[in-house]
Amino acid sequence: MGAMAAGIFTGCERPLSNGSIAITAREYEAQLDFSNAEARWKLLDSVSADRAGSQIALADYYHRRMQPQQELQALAAAEARLPAIEDPLQPEAQQRAWKLHERAQQLIQAEAMPAAAAIQDYEIWIAKYPRMESLQRRYFDFLIGSGMLTRASQILDGYRRTFPNDRVFPVRARTSLAEKRGSPGGAIAVYDAAYDPLWPQELLDGYFKLLEDSHKLFDFYQNARRAVVARPLDLAPATRLFHYYRKQSDVNAARRELSEFRVRKEAAKAPWTVAELNTLAILCDSVNDYEEVIRYSYALYSLPRVDPASAEGALVQIISVLLKAPDQPIRFGKGDLSFYRDIATMDQSPGFLNGILSLIFNSQYPDVQFRSQQTKSEAYFHRAKAAELYALLSDRFPRSVRRSELLSRLIDSYALYGEDEAIIRQGTAFISDFPDAQQRTKVALQVADAYARRKQVPEELGVYNRLLGELAAKAQQVPIGNAQPRSPEYARVLQRYVSRLSQLNRIADALAVYRAEIDRNPNDPGLYDRLADFLGANPPRDSTFPGSIVASQAGPVLSSQPDGERTANAFAGSGGHICRHGCGSVRGGRGRGWSIRTPLATGDQPLRAESLSARFAIRSQPDFLIFIRHHRESRRADAAAGRSLV
Repeated sequence: MGAMAAGIFTGCERPLSNGSIAITAREYEAQLDFSNAEARWKLLDSVSADRAGSQIALADYYHRRMQPQQELQALAAAEARLPAIEDPLQPEAQQRAWKLHERAQQLIQAEAMPAAAAIQDYEIWIAKYPRMESLQRRYFDFLIGSGMLTRASQILDGYRRTFPNDRVFPVRARTSLAEKRGSPGGAIAVYDAAYDPLWPQELLDGYFKLLEDSHKLFDFYQNARRAVVARPLDLAPATRLFHYYRKQSDVNAARRELSEFRVRKEAAKAPWTVAELNTLAILCDSVNDYEEVIRYSYALYSLPRVDPASAEGALVQIISVLLKAPDQPIRFGKGDLSFYRDIATMDQSPGFLNGILSLIFNSQYPDVQFRSQQTKSEAYFHRAKAAELYALLSDRFPRSVRRSELLSRLIDSYALYGEDEAIIRQGTAFISDFPDAQQRTKVALQVADAYARRKQVPEELGVYNRLLGELAAKAQQVPIGNAQPRSPEYARVLQRYVSRLSQLNRIADALAVYRAEIDRNPNDPGLYDRLADFLGANPPRDSTFPGSIVASQAGPVLSSQPDGERTANAFAGSGGHICRHGCGSVRGGRGRGWSIRTPLATGDQPLRAESLSARFAIRSQPDFLIFIRHHRESRRADAAAGRSLV
């Protein structure tokens, strides 16, 4: 083997290739000739087009040899050769450079290397991904864990400058610093000074856990209760009690604290502020008090001289509640619609309730609404009202970034109740109005489902075809790729499209879909694999293409009779065609299958179903021939084993 390898690397017989170098390096490892093995892995760097990949292969060798310092150096060399974003379709955490840093940190920790090595790697990592909040948080936590408080404080200051809108992590970070310095009271003081009633639950949980661990929870309650008595019109103490009772799982008491604050506010005839109404609406929503959410949101919407952003947020909150609980009896007042009449005759708090009637009944007469709704056992703000308010939102705030999300949720509610006409109408508007929305594929598939239920097959298939084109373009014409689909949405739509055609017994049209997609995305190996799988699972039968299939010893093929022209042309499209002479495929049951000629086939040799992906791989990776040989041998062995079992 050594002589053979030496012949390969002298360059006398054939040029060096990645595969041959890797194979001989592995052989040297197997012979425990580590000097030559290391030389071969280093030689790979001089011939490989993927120079980062060659360094990764070298790092893998050092890992097998348990040489952590050399492995870390190879990883650093590989990372330096990679851009931050190598594949624009993948998030930062899936990029090769990011994963190399992850591996380096794991290596440093596993081998108990000095903290300086981890710090150096973190600094390079952050320099490559400066806008990744999670990375800087991770670095801060590492420094805290290593006891480097001064450096951690510096990182925190830089984080606050880089991400000024993040009010959560700086609070948690300052409390961590205070705790690490041995001052639990200082950590509580940090929470108290930065208190925000709209903190996320994670931060509130940390606050109350610290109070419990420090045996200060009851002091917190007493201080808040005294503050409510001293400042009855201050919302902050009331929200502290609200969160205290929620922590105690006493939701009714939590709601009562907010209601009592509203009563005090109205009794004093004090004006409401935007911040107060918004906070109350959000807190009531957190305990599913839907009536009060709508009360405060409408009040915010109708405040005199309210800023557009707050008015938009209030309207969005109302629509969200109606869609969140479409079947909940959302009733104002004491359980019936007399609340509406009260609004029309009494408004104790100017600006709090005015405008509600015009919003709720903007399309119907109030007296008719009173009579029709009062006869029912419950009063629902159903999907129709959500749709009307959505139309109001679109008219007043056409640039709202929440419109696509709300319309998608509205379509979800239509789908829940099978309102196909509304799904098609609103879904079509969604597709037209929001070309870049995250929910676009989901909505389009809901429209396709509605067409399917109405038996409008051409329209349904048109939706799939348009989606495939859009998703392939977003994936740079390689939507599937080699392993996991680069565009999972594309893979899902393609599978659904082909399954639907198979369900309709339109196998020729399914082949035409694959033909069109391969023409559109010729460099996507995943499409060839999926076509091969489809052909193997759908061997042709006489009933499928009457008069067009002729069975022969080599397998069924399409005849050259006119009956076979449509099937052949369905796949041929712009250059490929189904073979019309005696050539079968080993794919499919009992050796029967399709044989297909495409632009990848050469000469007069047809391209069989089993070799679609192989031909693509051979064209792009010459060393793949080695794999093909072993692949065929393993398949023959599997087939023999299957026959023996039978």
